[in-house]
Amino acid sequence: MLQLLALLGVATTALSTEFTPILYSSHSHNDYREQNPPLWHAVSLGIGSVEADLHLKDGQLYIGHDFASSTTVQQMYLDPLQEKINRDGYVWGWDSTQPLNILFDLKTSAIPTYEALYSLIATNYSSMFSCLDGDDVYRQSFVHCIVTGNHPVDFMQQEGPPHFCSIDYDVTNNTFNQLFNPIESHDFHSVFGKFTRTLDAQQLQQLQAMIVAARDRKQRLRFWNAPNTDALWGQMVESDPQRDVIVLNLDDLAKGQTFLLGAGYNNTNQGCHARPQWCVEP
Repeated sequence: MLQLLALLGVATTALSTEFTPILYSSHSHNDYREQNPPLWHAVSLGIGSVEADLHLKDGQLYIGHDFASSTTVQQMYLDPLQEKINRDGYVWGWDSTQPLNILFDLKTSAIPTYEALYSLIATNYSSMFSCLDGDDVYRQSFVHCIVTGNHPVDFMQQEGPPHFCSIDYDVTNNTFNQLFNPIESHDFHSVFGKFTRTLDAQQLQQLQAMIVAARDRKQRLRFWNAPNTDALWGQMVESDPQRDVIVLNLDDLAKGQTFLLGAGYNNTNQGCHARPQWCVEP
């Protein structure tokens, strides 16, 4: 544990101050498991969203995919972020105005796990997280909390302010207030079925229809379980010519960053207009 925290501490001080576009069309999938170091590798590359899987155990929120590790979300994500913000005044090494999205994937029972997360944020990290206050005023801050996985949709919709977390939600059931629904995620194989190297004409038509629908709802669209290949990424971004809907689900962050930069993504065309819950228009 001490070695892990030391590694994280080194990473926070080693971030470059050279400008790098913040790529809100990218997501660090299973960031805690796939990246070394977690969080800071994504931040150093300008990856706009990271994923932290949470297990509630003995009143604590532990990081882990299939089971809880011995590392809490405070140790791996929240405390290092708070330390850097307190020291430098921003998350990114080059731009203090843009937020980092954290998709908290709730792995244990929905309501207790969410309540533990909400309590943790409200008690110890409220100034670090954006929120919607009691007057329906959106207060922008350094980090966005977005709940995915076992999300208690109705419970979150009915709770009183302040609202620190929005939701990653499949809007086929659209009873949820869209203000709290900046992104929807789908299992790639469940949506498209049989897949070889690229989407066929019918699958591309389906993807394009989903992009149009998401844009109309002012939402981003992510497919987990999607192969990390240039061929598929190319089809996804070319189906999103306005570059304001698709979020690539990345395991290899450097490869994804190189692809997006080569596809014309930069900090001026992230499609952040009217989407304060995901990013801020530069």
